[in-house]
This record gives sequence, C-alpha cells and structure tokens, in this order.
Amino acid sequence: MKDTTKFIVVFTLCVLQVVIVIGALNWFVDPYSIHRSSPENPRQPVWMSKQLRIAKALYVNKITPRGIVIGASTAQLAIDPSHPGWDNEIQPRYNLAMPGANMYENLRFYQHARANAPLKQVLLGLDFVAFNHFTPLSDDFKESLIASDKDGKTKSSLLLKMAMPLLSLNAVTASQKKVFARRKETHWANGREIPEETGKRDWRAAMLGSADGYVTRLLLPPPSHRFCLEDSSIPGSALGQLETLLRTAAMDGTDIRLFIQPSHAFLLEALQAAGYWDDYEKWERKLVGLIDKINTEVSPEKKILLWDFSGYSAFTGEAVGKDNATVMKWYWDAGHYKKDLGDRVQDRIFGYDSPDRNGTENFGALIDVNNIDSHLKNTAKKRSAYLETQHENIQELKTRISNSIKNISPYDCSRIKGNRF
Repeated sequence: MKDTTKFIVVFTLCVLQVVIVIGALNWFVDPYSIHRSSPENPRQPVWMSKQLRIAKALYVNKITPRGIVIGASTAQLAIDPSHPGWDNEIQPRYNLAMPGANMYENLRFYQHARANAPLKQVLLGLDFVAFNHFTPLSDDFKESLIASDKDGKTKSSLLLKMAMPLLSLNAVTASQKKVFARRKETHWANGREIPEETGKRDWRAAMLGSADGYVTRLLLPPPSHRFCLEDSSIPGSALGQLETLLRTAAMDGTDIRLFIQPSHAFLLEALQAAGYWDDYEKWERKLVGLIDKINTEVSPEKKILLWDFSGYSAFTGEAVGKDNATVMKWYWDAGHYKKDLGDRVQDRIFGYDSPDRNGTENFGALIDVNNIDSHLKNTAKKRSAYLETQHENIQELKTRISNSIKNISPYDCSRIKGNRF
C-alpha cells in the first residue's frame, strides 16, 4: 500500500513538473503576445500566431477594446483603427478582422469583444463570399474561447483563459512556430496585419491569378465547390447573423458603420464570368433591405448607414500593367487593397478631411432602399466604360475562370433547409 501511495505521489509530482515547465516555456515565448509583451503604442509591431482566431480572442481578453474593426483579411490588411476619423475618446481600438471570416465568425467575435467591454464604435467590412451558405468555419475558430454564449450572454471562462495560452497543445505548437518563425513581427499591436514584402513580382499575373483563385477557393470553396446566397428564412443564415449583430449594436447605442469592401474590378469581372453577378446585385438589395428594417424598428433616430466602395472607380479600376515594373498603387492582389486605400475608405465613412489625400470626395456611395436601383444601373454604366480599356485582360480572366469551373456542377439552392453551425 505504501509503495502504491509513493508511486502515485511521485507520478503526480512528475506530471506537475512537466506541466510547470510547459507553462513556463509558453509564458516565456509568449506565442499570443499577451504575457510578456504589453505594447502601449498601437502601431508597435508584434508577432501573432498563425492560429489567428485564438490569438486575437486572447488579445481581446487582455486589452478589452471599446472600438473594433470586424471583417475578413481585406479589412485586416487595410483598415487601421488608429485612423484619426475615429472618436479619439474611444480607446483602445482593435482590428478584429480575420482571413476568411464568415458572418457567423464576425458575429461571435463581435459578441466576444462586447462581453469583455462595452463597445462604443464598430466598423464592419462586408464581403460577398461571407454570405455563402457553404463558407466553412476556420480550423482555428474555437467556440469555447468566445466570452459569451450564442445569445450574447457573458459566460465565465477564467480557467480556459489561463489554460489555453499556457498549457494547451495549441499553445505548444504556436510557441514552436514563433521560435522558428521567419517573420519576427506579423501584426501591429492594434491588430492590423503587417503586409509581407513582395519584392519583384509579376503584378499582372498576381492580379489575374488572385481573381481566378477567388472563384475556386472563396466563392466556390472546397470540397463542395458550391455557392448559395443565404436567405433570412434559412435558420442560422448569414443575413440572420448580420441582423442579430446590428440589432444588438443598435439597442446598445453603439456607433456601427458598414461598408462593402473596395475589391478591384477584376473581382467583379470574376463574378460576371462565373455567373454570379445576379446574386451579387441580389446581395446588395438584401443588405439595404435589412438595414432599412433595423433602422425602422430599432434605430429610427440614429440610422445605420451602408457605404459601397466596390464597383468601377478610379481606385477599384486601377490599370493592370503588362510588365513587372508597373507596381500596383492601391492593391496587393485583386481582393486585398492597401492601407492607403483603406485610409481613403475611412476618410469617407467618418467624414474626415485629410489634406494629404486628394481625389477621394467621389469615392464610394451611400446606398439604401431608395437609391439601390439607380446605384446598380450606374455601376453597369461604369462597367461598360471600364471594359473598353481592359478588353485583353478581361478576356484572359474569362478564359481562366471558364477552365477552372468547367467541371463544377450547378447546385440547387432550394435544397438548403437547416442551420449549418
């Protein structure tokens, strides 16, 4: 009996020692930048784990932001929450956007930030593909890390907050990757991603290839390669999740502003080539209808506004050169725009007049149920003018997309019945 007791004690102490060593190493490496680094400057560079949803969820626990940006990688790269158009009294502010985020993830991370501290300002970037019924949850999304339940009620997870960054297998993996990382800083402390150095590149190939990849990887995500624009009648639909988010923000008195991302015109042409332009127009109509409903029922005095920065403009229609020397000024690829353009987006949304950024006064348009028809007609008119200058590029893009989707069968969206999450 004594030998058994001794074995249990020794075994327990050995396990405890291993746990302490693992916790100490993870604390020292600090793969989620929440233990040993405490950047006061929002523009200080930090390293964040590739498990970005875990990292940002834990970071929000730490800094409890009052203002947030939510959306996908487009917003993460280009929307700086340190822009002077924000209410300067609202601090801290954090870019909580993440690559490939669908509306469910946007809603849950909004609820997570709200559970940590009252939100005063929110900037929500909207992407068409985030409203596809078949857009999957990301592998690093952990429901257990969200500080509220699905109804938005705060839940306690003190043990989880401590265990995840110190003792979990995810933390061990993240620490290993940080130690051997090629890039020592990946994000600014305010959550915006630091773009990787591109060096010399074939910009035309990058723009065409990313527009083609947008269709095969995002619009029609594997393995099903299907797209169905969700209707609010479908349980757990993306539009329903957006409605929940907007209703909550309106009832809280949060200053929430929405915008459709300024993707390059190549992406709109990719939608045309793949046969989803009608769905895109339907999506914009559904958005303005939903916002009008929220404004009428919940927020008649302080209306929620929707800006559309997509379409065909001097910015989104930036010419694509035929040689490597012609560097794109506004875009990294067809889907991701640069911070300089993101600053202009925020100038318009917040009504901020910057003397350093001329020519922005006609960029983007406020859309609602009253002007959506004329807005879409104007987009079609501008498209005709754009195609006259980009005939060769668009023909190549159409050929690429036709070859990429030729073996993908159409799907009957009326078959969708239940909640996907």
